[in-house]
Amino acid sequence: TYGQCQDAWKLDDDSVIVSGIHGVWTYDKSNTRNLFFEPKKRPLEIHSCEPLDDGYLLIAVNGPKVIVEMSPEGKIRKMIKLPYLRSQVRHQMKMVRKLDDGGYIVSASGENKVFILNSKGNIHRVIDLNKLEAPLKAKRIHGVKMLDNGNVLVGTGYGACLVEIDKKDNVVWSLNPKDIPSMGLRYVGGFQMKDNGNLVIAAYVSKYPIFE
Repeated sequence: TYGQCQDAWKLDDDSVIVSGIHGVWTYDKSNTRNLFFEPKKRPLEIHSCEPLDDGYLLIAVNGPKVIVEMSPEGKIRKMIKLPYLRSQVRHQMKMVRKLDDGGYIVSASGENKVFILNSKGNIHRVIDLNKLEAPLKAKRIHGVKMLDNGNVLVGTGYGACLVEIDKKDNVVWSLNPKDIPSMGLRYVGGFQMKDNGNLVIAAYVSKYPIFE
């Protein structure tokens, strides 16, 4: 099976690249599916992929607990191991993104921790959301993003909040269910920041699964 869609990107040629738990595939404009990466070894789950500017793809593979940068031809130029991830396979990593400085930001869902790595894959910073004074307690965090001001935006999963965390691990802004009770917000997963500053938020099991 293709697996359930976890991360998706529309590319400049109107094709779409999708990670679907057991692999990563592309779909062209005619909806033809082409294999990009589909490991045979189990157990593993792939919840995150990101096209990079040079044509490579960043893929986070739960199970073996690795981040890989791979070419369209399947050549791996970098593999980073994260042996310290301790939760079950499904919740090891939900979202991984490459940073402007060549490092990585990792959402360790089961542990409710954000790992910020340098370009060599060494841990630069750990944000433990279990210890933060947040509107609601994080539970299986999902989306992460490093903002231009150095703060980190986190979707707290079943904590149902979006929180902005500064460099001193303080919550300086949040969106929570009490702010918009009509939305029936029960989960905050992935999100996209638009050029105008608005946020498009994926809210699994909520009244409105996507809202801006």
